[in-house]
Amino acid sequence: MHVDDTTDPGRDQDELTVEFDGQEFTVEENVDFDGDGANDTAVLQTSDGAVIAIADTDHDGVADVAVEYDEAGNPVAGAEYDPATGIWRAEDVDALPTPSGAGADDSGAPA
Repeated sequence: MHVDDTTDPGRDQDELTVEFDGQEFTVEENVDFDGDGANDTAVLQTSDGAVIAIADTDHDGVADVAVEYDEAGNPVAGAEYDPATGIWRAEDVDALPTPSGAGADDSGAPA
């Protein structure tokens, strides 16, 4: 995935909840990762310039996968959220589930 090539602000944008360090944030899904016409991933740029893609792969409305990309759009680090512990754990990018469908919109939770 080349994050700079897939962002389409004209597509339907959904809200995605991200839990981090005991706080809850809301971000907009702004990328259609699986190409089905519905945004399912939030791509963010951090204050230090890192690009991170965050997605809800189990469709419960809460982000559970995050992947960091380098300047060329190559994945360099991955993490998976464990809702039971509230902790993000480092994971091999290739082992992470991928976004599908309408992401958080598939959860049925109000946006």
